[in-house]
Amino acid sequence: MKRFKKILLIMVCVLITTGCFNKKLNKDLTCEKSLESGYSRTENYSFEEGVVSKLEWITASPLEEEDLDYLTELFETEKEKIKDIAACEIKNDISDEIYTETLSCNVKDMSDADIKEVFGDNIVIKSTREEIIENYDHGQGMTCE
Repeated sequence: MKRFKKILLIMVCVLITTGCFNKKLNKDLTCEKSLESGYSRTENYSFEEGVVSKLEWITASPLEEEDLDYLTELFETEKEKIKDIAACEIKNDISDEIYTETLSCNVKDMSDADIKEVFGDNIVIKSTREEIIENYDHGQGMTCE
């Protein structure tokens, strides 16, 4: 019986270290929100060891001519804010009708100071998959799968 318990314990340890129990915790997550106005937001998360390791946030909005200067200035401000953070990249795309901004970060490669600089106190960054889903289930208008 002792030998059986020892073998069972070894098997459990191997399963845990190989990630067999963590497949759901590490499954990618996409959260989306769209409004009738044409605004949309997509947040893609990747996880390692159950917490966010990479993210990509995409925001798209209808482009009104009078908003172009404001959006360009806002983008330049955000770009300046993260220019020294190697783990993040921000880019924008301006088409005839849609303004799109994409922020991509390898969170696992960021220091706490970098995270605070880019995301402020956004708790999503240090959350698990289930915590992100639960956060958006409370009236945020985002659907996650």
